[in-house]
Amino acid sequence: MNAYDFAGLVGGLTGAWMAIGAGLVGVAAALRLAAVRGRPGKGRVSRGALAFALVMGVAGLVLFVAAERAPFRRALDHAAPAVVAVAALVGLVAGWRTARKRPAPPDAAPAAPPGPPAQG
Repeated sequence: MNAYDFAGLVGGLTGAWMAIGAGLVGVAAALRLAAVRGRPGKGRVSRGALAFALVMGVAGLVLFVAAERAPFRRALDHAAPAVVAVAALVGLVAGWRTARKRPAPPDAAPAAPPGPPAQG
């Protein structure tokens, strides 16, 4: 007897651990972003980690719900490692692209507030 004998067990546990891990990475990245708030150019890696955590968390939740509700639970159990691999690849690409974006340069002079409307 192994874990694959119980329909939905492997997929459900895999999805749950993906969501839990993504939550932990997301909290760590959010705390780092809060710590470097207001300093331009800092926190790029944390933004990438947050994007990765978002992708992995959503994929984990979808896998968990599908393993509990879908009629093809056994097939989903066998596909769970591939789902993790694809989600990790998409998360890495999303995180890399997010981390590469530089923040917008701050304006040298703040915009003047609009004056009174012209009479005419």
